[in-house]
Amino acid sequence: MVFDIYLPSRQIPLVLIDDQIVTVNKIKNGKYTYSTNATNNQIINVKIFSMNELEGRCWFIILYLFFLISFLGIFDKRLDKKNIYLKYEANITINENNNSYIEIIANKLPKKTYSDIIKINCNNVSIDEKHNEYHIDNKLQKRYKILKTFKILTWLAIVVTIIIIFLNT
Repeated sequence: MVFDIYLPSRQIPLVLIDDQIVTVNKIKNGKYTYSTNATNNQIINVKIFSMNELEGRCWFIILYLFFLISFLGIFDKRLDKKNIYLKYEANITINENNNSYIEIIANKLPKKTYSDIIKINCNNVSIDEKHNEYHIDNKLQKRYKILKTFKILTWLAIVVTIIIIFLNT
């Protein structure tokens, strides 16, 4: 059985199959793939969550340290500005043979509704969805703004320091 998972840009997927974290291989254009051996009439529980760097315990220290180490953000990884938390869970039952193919695609985020974000294209399987929703995390948006403010203040402090050094010489 092959799973192809398409997620929005800058989303880090955490994929659990039968409550075990699996390593998905990134191919291109936000596409991840995973293959598994499954027998006939087997029920597979699939959970997909999106993770964000701002959720950690010491998020500010870690991200600000990486900002400084990466030459003030020049080589730093860009963070997701939208701070979207994606939650998907489904039970997938394989009906016929082991050559099933499942394609999980995250649609563009709708403006007003917070459900049905993921659609599934598949063959030889039946799907029982439990959760298919997302929400925008306000706490992560505040953290993103705080981090962005400190990055800008750091750049301004460096520019002012360089100007003062050149004016004194």
